[in-house]
Parts: sequence; structure tokens; C-alpha cells
Amino acid sequence: MADFSEFPTAKKTLEDAVNRGVAPGFVAGVWRHQFPDELSLVAIGSKRLKLKGLSQAPMEIDTVFDLASVSKVFTTATLIAHLVDRGWVS
Repeated sequence: MADFSEFPTAKKTLEDAVNRGVAPGFVAGVWRHQFPDELSLVAIGSKRLKLKGLSQAPMEIDTVFDLASVSKVFTTATLIAHLVDRGWVS
């Protein structure tokens, strides 16, 4: 696994997003065609929102995310994009 230090702008953007409250944390990865055996990963922030009574755990690169509810958003957005592309929805 490669170091994420090669991508300081991306890392700062994610750190700024955590500081603005966009999300409690992020895990990001960069794969480059020139180096197919390298994957650069970074974990920023914490695993949960800062709420009273909840302990904070730092985000880790192997954090598992529940994407069950997010799949509906991706599916709907993809479907609408296809409909717009075909001119069926404007």
C-alpha cells in the first residue's frame, strides 16, 4: 500500500470537509494506471458523529460502511441520468 502523502490537496480537501461537518470522517483511495500494484489509502476523522454520550473512534482504512440505504440513491440517480440522456426527462 502506498503513502497518501503524494496527494496533499486531496487530503486537505477531506480534512476541511470533516472540519466543516460535511461528514464525521472519510476513507479515500487513489489507484493510478501507471502503478497498478499500488493503492494509496487515507482515513480521516472519526467513525461517528460527535453527539453527547457517544464515544469517538478514529476512522480506519479498513472501516466497513453500511451502504444499504445509499444504494437506492445511486440506483435512482443512474436511472434519471439515463432518462435525461434519452430525452425522456428534462
